[in-house]
Amino acid sequence: MRDESLFPRRQPCPCGSGKKFKNCCEPTAPSVDVEVIDRVERRNPGMLANMIAGLDEEIARRGVKI
Repeated sequence: MRDESLFPRRQPCPCGSGKKFKNCCEPTAPSVDVEVIDRVERRNPGMLANMIAGLDEEIARRGVKI
C-alpha cells in the first residue's frame, strides 16, 4: 500500500515549482510502502525513529533549512 498522505497529488509540489505534485516531482519521487515500514518497526522497534533523529541532528549540524 502506498502512502500518499505525505505529498497529496493535487497539492502544490513541495519543490516550489508552483505545479501540482502529480505533474512535477511525483514521477521521480520514491514511494512510501507502509507495509514495509511496519515490518521494519516490528523487527527493530525504534530503529526508524533513531534514524530520523540522527538525520535531524545532521541537518541541524550542517545548518540546512528544509
